[in-house]
Amino acid sequence: MSLSEHYEEAHYKCPGCHLVYRDRKSMLAHCEEEHADRWCIPCKRMFINANNLRQHQRSAIHQPATIRCPMKGCGKFTSGMTRKMIDDLVAKYDKRGIITNPERLIEGPSRSSPDVIRTWATERAWNGWAYECYVCHKTFSSLTALNAHLGSPVHGDKLYHCPKAYGGCGTEYRTLSAFLQHVESGRCGVIRFQDKFRKIIDDVAKGGRLLTGY
Repeated sequence: MSLSEHYEEAHYKCPGCHLVYRDRKSMLAHCEEEHADRWCIPCKRMFINANNLRQHQRSAIHQPATIRCPMKGCGKFTSGMTRKMIDDLVAKYDKRGIITNPERLIEGPSRSSPDVIRTWATERAWNGWAYECYVCHKTFSSLTALNAHLGSPVHGDKLYHCPKAYGGCGTEYRTLSAFLQHVESGRCGVIRFQDKFRKIIDDVAKGGRLLTGY
């Protein structure tokens, strides 16, 4: 086995600068801090440059579809599925709380408004040596990196969890997409409840089509 293969199997290597870490959590923290201008936090994916990351963030993966109003003569466009709409749909169909944390959906701090407000930092975020997040005080080398951080769900509630009752590990996630990626990775035994899980996701997909007309 080559050294490179050993790194891939036994350790976690940063896809941007190839530093090697003992665990995935440390590697992800490094990517968020050192490569924030080209690292997508929800997708846990590294891009070649900041422009590619911005294009990715504007894509359908992170932006709701644009739907034309069906009323005759209107012609206006409205947003499709937002993150909150998806969260609410999952909670509706996951009545037993298999993958959701119902109390956070109801009482969490980000539930006080209809949707998550997109926050942007300005040059005033400069603290003399770096750009600082006013929420968590993490610092970034550029304003672009700080705004990428603020535009992610990093400060949202962890609404989803990998259910221990169905062979999962109990890890919590802020977005449905992050939870789905965890399930598909096969890193824990959560695959055992795939039939129940798929039913919830299928119901959410049907509900989304009813809301958007697709």
